[in-house]
Amino acid sequence: MRHWKTTLSGLAFSALALTGTAAAQDSHVLNDQVQLGDVWADLDVVVTDTVEGDATGVTSAVGNTYSAVTTDQPLTVDSTQTASGDVLATTDMDVYYVEGVTHGATSAYGNALTTSTCCGTNTTDVVQTATGDVQADTTVIVGHTTDSIAVTTTAAANLVDISADTGDIYADIDQRVEGDVRATSDVDMCCNHDTGIVTTTAAGNLAGTTGTTSTTYTSGRQVVAPGASIQATTDVYSTIGFDITAGSTASGNSITVHNEWGYATLGQDGDAFYQENQGTVRAETFVTLDDWYGATTASAYGVGNSALISNIGSDAGLYGVQVNHQTVDAYASLTGSSVAGGTGYVNATAIGNAMSGYVCTTCADAGIAGTVSQTNYADVRAQGVITTTGATGGLFGSATAVGNTASFRAGDH
Repeated sequence: MRHWKTTLSGLAFSALALTGTAAAQDSHVLNDQVQLGDVWADLDVVVTDTVEGDATGVTSAVGNTYSAVTTDQPLTVDSTQTASGDVLATTDMDVYYVEGVTHGATSAYGNALTTSTCCGTNTTDVVQTATGDVQADTTVIVGHTTDSIAVTTTAAANLVDISADTGDIYADIDQRVEGDVRATSDVDMCCNHDTGIVTTTAAGNLAGTTGTTSTTYTSGRQVVAPGASIQATTDVYSTIGFDITAGSTASGNSITVHNEWGYATLGQDGDAFYQENQGTVRAETFVTLDDWYGATTASAYGVGNSALISNIGSDAGLYGVQVNHQTVDAYASLTGSSVAGGTGYVNATAIGNAMSGYVCTTCADAGIAGTVSQTNYADVRAQGVITTTGATGGLFGSATAVGNTASFRAGDH
């Protein structure tokens, strides 16, 4: 017997999916979205008998979302998104016996924007502000057995994705977070026969630009305000587990630029990309397996500010300022044993500020230049714990805590 329940409430999805596919020679789009009420989505799946195939539950909640796509013509987007209410997405699955994959996926975003062009310039100017809390929760219970299990939970206050194929990118991104962001994945099962992957991600501000045969300029700022909290939690328990991989990632601010066959820069000389995190960041992963087979991994990664640029076939520039004010924690633990001689891995990494630039020099004559300023005022803590309750084949653990790290690299792949 199956029971499905989906609920959507509040002033949900202000302009839920406003997609512009241009018909004019030059598309110029103005977008202004304000979400004042709460947005929540909930899915319950209850299976008391056998599922002969896969069992899948997917839930998504977004305060404001916007996308614009053009082909063979330029695109200009001026967008302002404000999410004042809370955003909550919950997936609960209680199954008995699944012969295929038990899959749970949950995502919650305050503001989300995507722009993309093919064979045309992409000029995107976006301002995002999230003042409410954003939370995504996935709970999966397997009473008997499943072949494989796959759980993904993602929560982010602000998300921007900008891309161009055979066209230049001019991106100016301004993101601010004032509320809490939480993502949790909770798995409780008897057994799985094949693999198990559980990933949890919580982020204040996420942004990325991707260009192919493009010249890319990315500028702007990301700020997490005082009092905010960013936390990702993964908790996995199984009586018998085969090849279990569980990981949590929590970040205050994150920007990624990837480009191929054209100059790319993150920030510019005299106008650095600015990141400031004033919220606490914590990533935590708990894995408990009475008995495991193969390789079992528990990992946690927490970072206050992260900036990355990579380019293939041309020069790159990295000009960034990062300031972290609050504690960054990463905690990963593995408890159990493996009578079959399986291997256990634990990794915990916490970083205040991280910035890196890379260009491929074997693809073409290319170099990288820039300036970096990093200041970390807070504690950075990483802890890994391995507890064995019986025999195992091998154990590997690492814990790494870094206040500031920056790297520039020009080389092969």
